[in-house]
Parts: sequence; C-alpha cells; structure tokens
Amino acid sequence: MDINKTLLEIKSLNKDIDEIVREKIGLNLDSFLDPEISRSLFEKTLKRIYSNVGLEHLDLDKLDDFDRIMTFHLMMIFINLLEDQSIKEKIIEKEINKISQTLQKLLERKEIKTIIELAKSLDIEASLIEEPQIIYIAIDDRYRTRVIVNEVKIDFLNFVNILKILKTQNVEKYDLMNLSVSKGYVYMPLYSDNDYPSLYSLLTDLVKIKIKDKIKRYSYLIETLVLEDYRKRLKELEEKVRGVKKDLYIRSMVKIVKKIESLEVSEREDLFPKCIKNIIEKIKNYEEFRPEELYLLTVFLAYTKISEENISKIFGENHKHLNLIKNIVKRINEHKNREIYYPIPSCSYIKNVLKIVDEECEYKNPLRHYLRLLHKELEKSYDEEET
Repeated sequence: MDINKTLLEIKSLNKDIDEIVREKIGLNLDSFLDPEISRSLFEKTLKRIYSNVGLEHLDLDKLDDFDRIMTFHLMMIFINLLEDQSIKEKIIEKEINKISQTLQKLLERKEIKTIIELAKSLDIEASLIEEPQIIYIAIDDRYRTRVIVNEVKIDFLNFVNILKILKTQNVEKYDLMNLSVSKGYVYMPLYSDNDYPSLYSLLTDLVKIKIKDKIKRYSYLIETLVLEDYRKRLKELEEKVRGVKKDLYIRSMVKIVKKIESLEVSEREDLFPKCIKNIIEKIKNYEEFRPEELYLLTVFLAYTKISEENISKIFGENHKHLNLIKNIVKRINEHKNREIYYPIPSCSYIKNVLKIVDEECEYKNPLRHYLRLLHKELEKSYDEEET
C-alpha cells in the first residue's frame, strides 16, 4: 500500500493542513513522508477508531499536534472502509462530542483565538475582528453599513450550510437578530457572556456538517489506494463490535425477562405491543407469515410467561399452526431454564426490516414495552386496593 500517496492526497484536499503543521511544529508535511512515520500514523489512526467504539483507550491529549491532526483526517478515509452504518455513526458522534467538549472548555475560558485555530483545522474559515471594520448588510432589500469589532467572522462557504443548520437544528438557539451576514460571511458578536452559547452552537453544527462532508470527499481514495490490510482489520473491528453489542443486548433482555418472571401478575395478552398483535392476527387469519415473524412471536410468548393453555385460547384449539407455535415456545423455555437466551429483535429492526409496524415503540424493545405496561397495571391495581 502506498501510504505516502495517501498522505499526499490528503494534503491536496486540505491545503490548510500544511500551514497548520508548519505553524504548530515548524515543519511542513513533506518532511513527514517517511515510510516508518507514515505507518505509525496509520496504526495510530486505527487505534483512534478502536477507541471511539470502546475496544481500546486512546488519550488524544497525549498525541502531539501533528499526530492529532493527521489521524483525524486519515480516520475520515478509514470510515469509508466500514460497512456497518451504526458503527460509522458512532465514530462520527464520538469525534463530534470530543470537538464539542473542547469548544465548550475553550469558550468557558474565552480562548477565542484557540477556537479559531481549531475551526481552521476542520476547514472552517474563521477569524476574530479585533479592529473596527465597516461591513455592508442587506436589510429590507437595502444595503446598510454596520461597524463591527470583537466579533467572530465565519465563512459559511455556501448558503446550503445555512439551510442545513436551519432545517435540522432548533433555530431559536441562535439569536438571529444579532447575526450579520455580509458577502457570504456571518458575524457573531461577543459583547457579553450571553453571546458565547450562540457561537458554540453554530460552530458545533458546522463541525457536524464538515465532518460528514469530509468523509464524502475522501470516499474516492478507497477506490484508488490499496487499503486491503486495513479493510480486513476494520472488518474484524465490526465483528467485535457486533459481538459486544449482541452480548450487551442479550444481557439487557435477560434482565427484562427475569423482571417479568418476578412480577405477580396474570397473563395479559391485551398488553402485547402492536407488532406482536399484528403477527397474531396474521396467523389467526391464515395469512402468509415469514420465519422471522414466527421467531419474534415465539420468543416473545416464551419470555412473557404465557401458558400453553392461553396460547391455545389466543389462536384457537383447532388452528393448524397451534402445535408448531407451542412446540417452539416449549423449546425456547427449555433453553431458558439452561440459561440459553435468544435475542428478540429490536423495534427499529421490526419497523425497518420486518415492516410489521409503521412506528417504533418508545422503549425500542417489545419485551421492555410489555414490562412497562405490566408495571402500570400493577400500580393501578395497588391504587385501587388502597382506595
């Protein structure tokens, strides 16, 4: 793999990097196009990705400025090698959170110049207006002059970014009346402590846009570069993360099952979530159903303590699928007694893949939804007993 070519490609896409590196450590990027240093950067980038998904720990504060900047940009390439969208989103979310936390600390200390340096490293053009300047702003179809000083000037690059922010964020968090837009730049006043939250919100939103745009810009590199070794290692990462997520999900589900078992309450099929009711109706009406739907139904019935007698009542004694359902539920219960559990599909999977319902449950899991309703019924019965 031509690692040096990768670094040169990054440099061509981000002309400011060379300047940033030179300012920070007194050398330009070409000085670092050495195979050993390059390989080290790639390994540190992988470690940064592993850290973001919780498989390793990396203290970014212990990286020097060059490594911190370069691993960030390399990571934007590596993210394109991942196939699991949820893992991609987790990494992006973690990076955004880290930057947001850094911004928050810098704003609390009012280190505006450091904030501007950070923004520039993310390709957000920003500067502090320290000397009075006159700008022209459009108000009511007219241009008016305004004298500005002690304001942060931010280039939106294009009007699309403004629309993205206004569409996806709470507009009220920006004091729009205090913003001035002139020649593609927005000016954020810093006259009082009340102005800083708006600057934080705007920069955080721009960071989200920039990171996602950067990932798209770098996507073509995975086609032109030989990154198979890293693709394999990231594939292993995805498998590990999925294994950890599945293990945590099953542990969470087991807790719910045990809570349901501990409740002294009669069987309540009327409290079943909509997805389960829809499958029951489909089977009762002899409509065609998929194996995944049968799996969801039988696991749910087994873990909600529904007796064989009640299963017969639900479907009718003469239903042709009754014995099949009862036998599967019985087998799942036998495994449960040996502490072997089957993961029940999440609400998002039920909605988006199985398409059994139009909306996801509030609790993201059919068993948790059922447990919540059981608790409500118990509270209601306790209140009735007391009165």
